[in-house]
Parts: sequence; C-alpha cells; structure tokens
Amino acid sequence: MYTLLDADGRPWSSVLPGVFGGHRRARLYGRLDCPSALRALARGGYVRDRVFFADEETAVRAGYRPCSVCLPERYRRWKVLSGASLVAVGHSRDEPSRAAAAKFVRESEAGGGLIASIVDWPESAASWLRFGQRLMAGSPDAWVIAAEPAGWAKLVFRLRANGWSPELTYWIR
Repeated sequence: MYTLLDADGRPWSSVLPGVFGGHRRARLYGRLDCPSALRALARGGYVRDRVFFADEETAVRAGYRPCSVCLPERYRRWKVLSGASLVAVGHSRDEPSRAAAAKFVRESEAGGGLIASIVDWPESAASWLRFGQRLMAGSPDAWVIAAEPAGWAKLVFRLRANGWSPELTYWIR
C-alpha cells in the first residue's frame, strides 16, 4: 500500500503509487525523477517531509506549487499567474477548448483570482479585430488561452499590435 495526499492534504491509502512527489513544508510538487529531489534524498534530507499525489490536479488543489527544476514551464506559469491580479481567458469554440477554459476560470475564481474577460472565437472569421479588442479589454496582467492553433494564429496578429505579451500568455488544454 502507498500513502498519498488528497486534494485537502489528508493522507489516504492507495494500491497504486503516486505519480507526483512533493515536499510538505515547501509546498511544492514535481516528477518522481526530479534531479533536485533525488539530490536532496541522496543527502538524507527531504525524506521526513516527502509526500505523494495520485495526479497533478490533486497536488494543485492541495495547495502545492510546481517544482522549478523538473516542471519549469508549469512553474513559470504558476509564478506569473500567482502574481497576476487580473487574467484574460480566451478559447476557441471546440469542446476541449471550452472545457479547459471553464475549468481554469472555476479554479481561478475559487482561489480568489479575478478574470478580466472570457473571450471565445471561431476557427475562421472575416475580422479578428473584435476578438482581439475583447481579449485586451481591462488591461489584464496575463492571458490564458485554450485554443486550436488555426484560429489562435490569426488572432495573435491582432494582439501583437495592441500591447499583448507572449511572455505572459499561457496555453492550457
């Protein structure tokens, strides 16, 4: 049996091992083969505070952040979004994109995050101006995008002319 943490941070027994490991005091999670965690374990540290999660969503819901060593893109996204006070969410109209955007909005608002706008767009349009203006409205600190590449590529052209920052834009699915 394996002891994992649930989304409330409570331990539970599982017949399957965890997919992600974490550090209880540092409140971070990462891959089980993380070089940083393996070095700490080899030195004899970390063991007492080591925790395990069935999946990444559980780790996040339990209040843990991504490791900057083994999950650098997720860490970068967490770092910017945790400091962003206002986020614009954009998505294409296919079901996976809608679902990913809705999930992000729910989780963000549950954590006290503010959403500047939620904008959807078709894969083809006569003009992308209106969608671009709506995504830039309210001067967001960051953008979260769930979209099919074809429509997004056309919209990026409009955004670049209006102060949009690709460094503060995060792709979700």
